[in-house]
Amino acid sequence: EDLLVIWMHRPISLETVDFTHTDQAERDAMDLHADPCSVQAVSFTSVSILLCLSCQTNEVWLYSKFHHIIMDGISLNLLGNQLIDIYQKIMRGEDLAEHHRTFLSQLHGKRTVNTYSLPVFKKTVHFGLKHTRTRWNTFHWRNEPLILRQSTAASRDTITLSPPLEQSIRRFCKENYISIISLFMASLYICISRLTAKRDIAIGTYYGNRGSKARKDMLGMFVSTLPIRMTADPDAEFLSFVRSVGKEQLSVMRHQKYPYNLFVNELRHDHHDLQNIIGISMQYQPLAWRQAEGFDYETAMFFSGHTANELSFQLQERTDTGLIELNFDYQSALFTKTSIKRIQTHLLTIVENAVRNPNSCIRQLDMADENEKKRVLTAFNRTEAVEPPAPTLHGLFTRRAALSPHRPALRFPGGMLTYAELDQYTRRLAVWLAPKGVPNESMVGVLAERSPEMVVSVLAVLKAGGAYVPLDPEYPEDRLRYMLNDCAACLLLAQPGLSVPDFSGETLEVSLSALTSETADRDVSEEADGGSLAYIIYTSGSTGQPKGVAVEHRQA
Repeated sequence: EDLLVIWMHRPISLETVDFTHTDQAERDAMDLHADPCSVQAVSFTSVSILLCLSCQTNEVWLYSKFHHIIMDGISLNLLGNQLIDIYQKIMRGEDLAEHHRTFLSQLHGKRTVNTYSLPVFKKTVHFGLKHTRTRWNTFHWRNEPLILRQSTAASRDTITLSPPLEQSIRRFCKENYISIISLFMASLYICISRLTAKRDIAIGTYYGNRGSKARKDMLGMFVSTLPIRMTADPDAEFLSFVRSVGKEQLSVMRHQKYPYNLFVNELRHDHHDLQNIIGISMQYQPLAWRQAEGFDYETAMFFSGHTANELSFQLQERTDTGLIELNFDYQSALFTKTSIKRIQTHLLTIVENAVRNPNSCIRQLDMADENEKKRVLTAFNRTEAVEPPAPTLHGLFTRRAALSPHRPALRFPGGMLTYAELDQYTRRLAVWLAPKGVPNESMVGVLAERSPEMVVSVLAVLKAGGAYVPLDPEYPEDRLRYMLNDCAACLLLAQPGLSVPDFSGETLEVSLSALTSETADRDVSEEADGGSLAYIIYTSGSTGQPKGVAVEHRQA
């Protein structure tokens, strides 16, 4: 079986596409980029696309798209700089002789060596076994069903660090001899630990794997993948934790030639239930674009629309502009843009607080910005109840009477009243009470036995807007008089035939026969609500005097 297939040099045509008559050139280019390359046919064009996009009279885009099996991110940067050099040489009329290293130049004159048999690789194998023999916890940010994690469809959200934060980060890294990627890796461990309540976390990292001089400026796919496993102790000092992360990165980097497939095989040999080894990854990508003389250019990298990991962080540092960008690539089946925005805020807040207070312990670092603090501490803790207006007692009765007007509402010895009849008696008495100053929570005593007159009196007082005070005819006269004076009742409604106590206010007898002759061609205006006073009920006081308890409609 062939281990390496070399295609001899062959010319490749560069297609030109005219976009001068459309204002969606960038959108069309992104759509073209999202269309996956085919790796079935053995040809260069199946794994790469080179197009010249003519957009304006003074603007031309050179569009390139490569499958990952032949090109990595470093190669894209190298290719871009080579194109800039070629263009400048054309402008100056210089020779375009090929001088860049290729796979063929690396292989020419060398014998084939089994890399796995070298002593240095045996040390790397020992490193891999050391990291895989210990207990390994597969980490997933979201515990979703496996079927949701089988889709690689993804979205990208990009943010550019503000100049003040970017300057603070560079100053912190320079003063403490720490790399930018170590700072962000440590902050990501803390962020994940806070959001998931986990401490043992593995994050995938990518290394250029270009240790030999021959590979430094060679186009190809050399990147290696290895997880870095750390424990985020909340009591650890942040600066010490960052240095531990950096130390572990250097240790892993020395073994970046260790193939990822061997690492996975070793893991699954001891941990049979492992599925996806790396759920989250972070990549540092310095983009060193060369300065051009005689023309202006811009670079842009389009997102493919897929990611193998649940969540991938790309830290891009532009050496030409000094800008630092963060790309958040997330699987669409597992995350929403809102949740990713929240993760962005948490991560950057941790970074911002960490560079300001590097000697603080991890648990003291804030991850919530001021907006989220206000939302959690204020909006989430509003004590006012959002409830519909509470109904009134007589309002409930009126609605019931409208729904079931002919059903029995009140049964008593010798008769029965339907809801419609009871409502009619109530409205007649309420209309009669209104001119006597009953509205506005005025106190009205109701002296009656259990009878239709008692029910009509209570509902009429409420409908008129007042509050009733129930008075038991069995009470002594002194007790009844005390209750009427204590509540400052303005009116007393009494059932005919009962002994009425001396009362400074007006006393009215209520009987169904008297109300039958009354007419009620109108209804009283209802001013009461759920917070209005409904009644005052007196209990026997411990001092010998009754004590009144005020009850609102919504409390009854």
